[in-house]
Amino acid sequence: MTTRCKRDGDDWIINGNKMWITNGSLADVAVVWAEMMKV
Repeated sequence: MTTRCKRDGDDWIINGNKMWITNGSLADVAVVWAEMMKV
């Protein structure tokens, strides 16, 4: 899993990928960890 994020004004831009999330189709919430990109 690789995920990067950067701030864009008041928002966050998150880019990354993951192959699958076990029981993801049943989930109400997803938690994402990301490494901040160096600007």
